[in-house]
Amino acid sequence: MNIRRRLNNVTRGFISIFISPKPIKNPEFNFSKLPQLVRDLLFPMMDLRDIIMLSLCSKKCASLLRTIRNLPNKMDILIGSFRNSVILYEDRDKAENCIQWCFEPCHVENLHILILRETRKFRIRRALSSVSEVNHLNMEGRAAQKDFKFVFNNLKIKNSLRKDYHEMDSYQSVRSLNCKDRIMSYCSTWAHPDILLNLNCKHSTFLGTQFKAEDVLEFLKKWKTSEGNEMRNIESLKIEIMEFLESFENVIWIEMDAKACVPRELDRRIEKFPDVDFEYGMDIKRTDGLQATVMLDREEKIFEFYVWHDDEG
Repeated sequence: MNIRRRLNNVTRGFISIFISPKPIKNPEFNFSKLPQLVRDLLFPMMDLRDIIMLSLCSKKCASLLRTIRNLPNKMDILIGSFRNSVILYEDRDKAENCIQWCFEPCHVENLHILILRETRKFRIRRALSSVSEVNHLNMEGRAAQKDFKFVFNNLKIKNSLRKDYHEMDSYQSVRSLNCKDRIMSYCSTWAHPDILLNLNCKHSTFLGTQFKAEDVLEFLKKWKTSEGNEMRNIESLKIEIMEFLESFENVIWIEMDAKACVPRELDRRIEKFPDVDFEYGMDIKRTDGLQATVMLDREEKIFEFYVWHDDEG
């Protein structure tokens, strides 16, 4: 209580410098010598007008204002049929729900779109019109086709994407994703085969796709001939193929110049991916020396692809 009372006195004394009708020759304290903790507690108690006026006093004051550590710099957005929220926070310190018309410039860390039933009352495109990129996108439910295309064609998804089981009306409308860390899609009818040719995500899973064996083969050809950073971020890829040809495995052996997995490498690979049996895998190598293993499950129509960055050099 004593600290807060002192801060209130300091705030009133400082603001009086600007609003007092009579000029004050000797301020009661030297603002620049306040400890960092005191400044962090003081600034939130000041009006925006006073903070702006303070920043114009001198370059030193403007520099001190830049050290404020409790202004929100990240934003989480939840759009749902029954609940909508915008949460502002600084790094790991969550703040209270805050829906308003105007926000300070913030980076959208998490975007969660939950549509359990189509509704005309809430317009996703209008709500996200000012959002250009997001770190993590989680999309649940059956969004309208125009909303779905807007989200995937206008938002840059930087790190991860999660898409649930609901069927989509928007078939093969997305040709590329910027995700660098993880893609988990349980219903992937929205994905065009070109998305594989533009893929550079560390871990990706596409289930319920409309991909054919030919589309996956084109991906392997593209990866095998890539150099530098192109497709180099990929570590694992799992695809449920709609059409699985009996000759698919033979084509990989021949066209990809595949080799059988070396037995002495099995233990190390199983240690990295303990749920995968690499005994019947096919090893292929890129032109720059990067090695990968292809796994096929004919019954489940599953294609799996694992890259061994540890083998480089």
